[in-house]
Amino acid sequence: MESTSVVRGVEALVDARHVAEYVVQQTTPVYLDDDLTAASIRSADAYLLMNLPANAPSAPSVLPRLAVLDGGFVLTHEAFPAARLADQWDALDGDPNAADTGNGIDDDGDGVVDGGVGHGLGMVGAALVVCPHADIYCARVLDDEGCGDSWSVANGLAWAMSQGVDVINLSFAMDGYSEVVDLMLQDAANQGIVVVAAAGNQGASNLSFPANLPQVLAVSGTEEDGDADDVANFHANTWMSAPSRNVPGPHPSAPDAYGWWSGTSVSSALAAGTLALAIGENPGDPWSVLDDLEGAALGFGAMPQARVGKQGAGIFDVGTITAP
Repeated sequence: MESTSVVRGVEALVDARHVAEYVVQQTTPVYLDDDLTAASIRSADAYLLMNLPANAPSAPSVLPRLAVLDGGFVLTHEAFPAARLADQWDALDGDPNAADTGNGIDDDGDGVVDGGVGHGLGMVGAALVVCPHADIYCARVLDDEGCGDSWSVANGLAWAMSQGVDVINLSFAMDGYSEVVDLMLQDAANQGIVVVAAAGNQGASNLSFPANLPQVLAVSGTEEDGDADDVANFHANTWMSAPSRNVPGPHPSAPDAYGWWSGTSVSSALAAGTLALAIGENPGDPWSVLDDLEGAALGFGAMPQARVGKQGAGIFDVGTITAP
């Protein structure tokens, strides 16, 4: 599929002043843990906090469609079965291959070689733990260092919209406002697509872009015991919270390797998986499930006064979605 056929007039919308904004990923480095396995993940504290059932749910009659815009997609890991990859797009290179295992070079000079490799894998893995039957649409909008710009994000959004997805996950932040990304996200909302994004990892009382847009659902983070995560951003416009510390998931070092993810990007991915699960159980208007998720939200643990009322309605209760 050609880029020009999926991007609705993006060329006309892009202003050169907005293309230079780099994307910054919202997850700290994943730590490899040889003791973690696919079978042990569901019993981890972070997932127990969300009331994740011990057994994966059966497939719904209509499979939810979840687009993950990210980078560092490793498509050979056991946590990402080939059957779950519905389609893929590389918004950076303009081809239908989102895989990126790095080039072995520290391109951005931060002292970390291929720092973005595995990030997309980790986010897909988190979403699939919650909603194992989701059809995943991968759009590579970040390079192997986790860098991108408003053009790549807008291109990925346009492609995701063309696929008719229900949910779009943005586990990253940009370092400034981008008109073209804002416009594309308005288009997504007008199509009935639910978009979730990471609140940010600065511990600040504001939301990163694009989580601060009114058409995007901002997700903040908690410790695995439900206490507020002091590095997660917070704001009165935050929608919900999900674990952002020590969330187990796939590690890019081997097809059966697992590690621990932290940061609000994994919170966003968990939110996207929860939304996909709810939509699969209640097909129709994706936005119709929001009230139910908010109403079933679990309470927080310790919360500094400055954060009260600014981490959303609560923590997702996954168990209520599939309860008889």
